[in-house]
Amino acid sequence: ATLERGSMPWLEPMREWIKDASILNEIAEDTSLPAKKSALQKIFGSNLYLKNEKVSGTAQPQYAALAASRENFSDSNSLLRG
Repeated sequence: ATLERGSMPWLEPMREWIKDASILNEIAEDTSLPAKKSALQKIFGSNLYLKNEKVSGTAQPQYAALAASRENFSDSNSLLRG
């Protein structure tokens, strides 16, 4: 039955993730603590901890992949400029 529906079971969650990921920079610069808390819960789940007055945790796989791609993009751009 799932195969008959095609891409629909994953399409909406993917659309929501792209929307959330696209506004992370805005949330980081915003002063709204509830917005930051909500974003952190999406990225890290409930596995956050406080160490030396900084919040830490392990990102969910999709957000870890997003962070890695941003790092790789920055590295490749510096190679092109240098």
